[in-house]
Amino acid sequence: MTTYTSSLPKTTLENLAKFANELKIPKNLIIQRALDAYLKELDKALMRKSFAQYADDKELLLIAEEGLSDYIAELKLEDEAR
Repeated sequence: MTTYTSSLPKTTLENLAKFANELKIPKNLIIQRALDAYLKELDKALMRKSFAQYADDKELLLIAEEGLSDYIAELKLEDEAR
């Protein structure tokens, strides 16, 4: 495990210590779980943003609606027609 040092507000550290004592788990485990949950939410937010950006992309909608294999077959037909 890698060591990381940071500063936090006094009230945050007090709350962390309180919950660690009540739950009888190490403070670093609480921080790790909280950070993992937060990073997972950030990842979901980035995915939602990405989906929103491409929501009006007609080609991507076609891929989703018809399936990737149908789309590739259609592209091949267009290439052959040229």
